[in-house]
Amino acid sequence: MHITNKLKKYAIIYTIGAVCYPIIEILYSGRTHWTMSIAGGMCFVFVYIINSKFSNFIICCALCSLAITLTEFDFGMIVNYYLKLDVWNYSLYQFNFMGQICLVYSFLWLLLSVPMYFMCHFLRKKLG
Repeated sequence: MHITNKLKKYAIIYTIGAVCYPIIEILYSGRTHWTMSIAGGMCFVFVYIINSKFSNFIICCALCSLAITLTEFDFGMIVNYYLKLDVWNYSLYQFNFMGQICLVYSFLWLLLSVPMYFMCHFLRKKLG
């Protein structure tokens, strides 16, 4: 695939994540933050790449959950810890790490990885 086509494909994938992630957050909690568009775009690119490399459904979903959790941790450290924007805090949840990630949300990312698995397969057919 030509580099321009590849950039265009990943720009589309990033945009889908950048739009969908904040919408899901608003539907779930009633609010979001503009930085979540950046995180969502990055997460969906990671999810798309994982789905392109692994064919096993369970492995894909588990790796996608891990990728989203790690991205959330990275963004949490930047947005919440260093910039002090206090976008989220999971300190009250059991099994949290530094208040930035927690087991409950990792499980929710696993559940969300199921429809994303099929969406990625659809996009791969449409985008090449």
